[in-house]
Amino acid sequence: INNEKAAYVIIDGNNMVPGLREKILKALNSMGIKDGEIFTTDTHCVNALTLSRRGYHPIGEVIDHEKLIEYIQSAAAVAMTDLQPVKIGFRKASISKLRVIGRNALEKLCLLTDEAFQTAKKVLIPIFSFTAFLLVTLILIM
Repeated sequence: INNEKAAYVIIDGNNMVPGLREKILKALNSMGIKDGEIFTTDTHCVNALTLSRRGYHPIGEVIDHEKLIEYIQSAAAVAMTDLQPVKIGFRKASISKLRVIGRNALEKLCLLTDEAFQTAKKVLIPIFSFTAFLLVTLILIM
């Protein structure tokens, strides 16, 4: 609006440590971006489950804040080289009786996927090792 710039930053991760959102918005503001918002995908499966009590690390808990802000500013700078006029709008809607998967079910699904992967590694490594041994033996015999 009136040549003011706004940015939506979407980070693939779960939640965000307090204060990081404000740091990111301040850094974007210093680049001439007047308004914006920081979103997380909140998928919980993207960074697997950790041994922490929550089962995941919120954005900013492990990565250095300044490094993350550098990445965001770099992406914003690239995006600002290709700005075009747009029309915007929004609509508010309510959906009743919508059922969604809850946090517990999603975390169980992520754990099941991780357990299946760990089991597959335990089974496949001996099979591949034995197959490699047989191939080497056959090559040496020939």
